[in-house]
Amino acid sequence: MSVNTPAVRAAARIVWLAGGVGVLLVLAAIAIAQTQSGSRWNGDVPLYDSYAGALLARTLGRTDFLSVYPPLALAPITLPRLISGDPPVYAFLFAVEMAVTAAALIPVASSTAARWPQLAGSGGAVFWLAVAMVLAAGILPWRFDPVPALATAIALWAVAAGSPALAGGLLGFGTALKLYPAILLPVVLAWYAVGRDWRKATGALIGFTMVVALGFGLYLLFPGSDLLHLLRMQGGRGLQVESVPASVIGVAVVAGGIPAPSVVFETRSYNLVGPGADAALAILSIAGPLLIAATFGAIAWSFGRQAKAGNWNPTALVMALTATLLALVLARQVFSPQYLFWMLPFVPLLHGAYRPTFAIILALTGAIFPFLYDGLLRFDAVPVLMLAARNGLVVSLFVAVMVWLIRNPARSA
Repeated sequence: MSVNTPAVRAAARIVWLAGGVGVLLVLAAIAIAQTQSGSRWNGDVPLYDSYAGALLARTLGRTDFLSVYPPLALAPITLPRLISGDPPVYAFLFAVEMAVTAAALIPVASSTAARWPQLAGSGGAVFWLAVAMVLAAGILPWRFDPVPALATAIALWAVAAGSPALAGGLLGFGTALKLYPAILLPVVLAWYAVGRDWRKATGALIGFTMVVALGFGLYLLFPGSDLLHLLRMQGGRGLQVESVPASVIGVAVVAGGIPAPSVVFETRSYNLVGPGADAALAILSIAGPLLIAATFGAIAWSFGRQAKAGNWNPTALVMALTATLLALVLARQVFSPQYLFWMLPFVPLLHGAYRPTFAIILALTGAIFPFLYDGLLRFDAVPVLMLAARNGLVVSLFVAVMVWLIRNPARSA
């Protein structure tokens, strides 16, 4: 039987494209790491190397790893260390590992789009995903966030394929890697529940619970560390210079309205210190939960209208997942560049201006970090205004997705 069919040829093209993007990510990451800015702001990989070495030497308990990351994050950061303990080799192997992981998003997105014709076409989704990854090439291979992003991408594919337990399990796997996928579980459960498919909702919940229990059960191997400790550390972080409130303060500084606040390095990030930062944190403590609650309310409204109209458009699910992650980023006092990777599995599947807007956001982020980051810390006008533009576009993208959820889901696809 011939295997030279249109479907096989299309799959081969996707695989070749994914491989090409993976190679490009590695080459771009290595080239940028050779620059002065790229080498200066590439601190996470040496940390990963030290943590992996501590794990293999059975001294992890003497580090702060489990106060910063969930225990399952040890898997992707330790894998390259099993091959080599030489720091430059480890960095190269880690970049390859993350590039391969990120490139795997391409066939997953293509398959998801093919299963749900209401989404953006497979070709368009693949194109915009490849564009997004190339624009993020200076950051993408140096963080382990592509791993939970791939887990959420496959979870969405599992929903499309009718495998709720797998979808829930993958969200649980992502949660044990980076915490944030946990906030996507209520969206998936609501998708099933509004359609009165309680069996699938139960399957997703059981799959999630089992994997999370196994992942966080690793804390038992490290006495003195637990999930509450991790959550307290994350919740107690300062106002990072890249966050939305910090960018507002930065614009006020550039405009001459206020003096420049102090910038200190604490809790793994550069944070603003002063009355303005304290006020922003106080506002976020109230506005953040309200923003997330409003997002879940809009999602419930959207799904309810779909159920009433009898028109199940999976675009609403992708919009809801995107809105939830954007709300989480906007509601927090920390906005690290890798947080944008969380949206990679979803935004390329959407129609309209969402995808080019996201591409511009990534382009601005890649210019600021690492190349203009020193200037941002000094409150130079160009990086401050670029960050304000980036954050303004993130807010605009969130508003546009929310408007779609509230207004459009009852229409036919």
